[in-house]
Amino acid sequence: MPNENRRLKRMLADLSMQADLLREALGKVRRPAQRCELAEKAVATKEVSIALACRAYGVGETCFRYSPNRDENELMADLLVGLTTMSTRPGGSACVFCTYGT
Repeated sequence: MPNENRRLKRMLADLSMQADLLREALGKVRRPAQRCELAEKAVATKEVSIALACRAYGVGETCFRYSPNRDENELMADLLVGLTTMSTRPGGSACVFCTYGT
């Protein structure tokens, strides 16, 4: 019986916290990215679990944990821009196929 009471109290606490989070978010949320930001804020400031915050705001845990690898993408973009602006061939083009036959 004490284990059951403990489990029910935990469930009540989770549901109460979820209701508080939803009440706070009403009227603010329009896009999934905003819901994810609110979930991150709830985890950081209210010290709720990631699973509870994701359930409360309707965000998947995968979306919550996702962070784009911007450094690698920016490096690739810089390399591509560098390749298009290189001028190492006599004809002024870095591309072998662009000057083929001239």
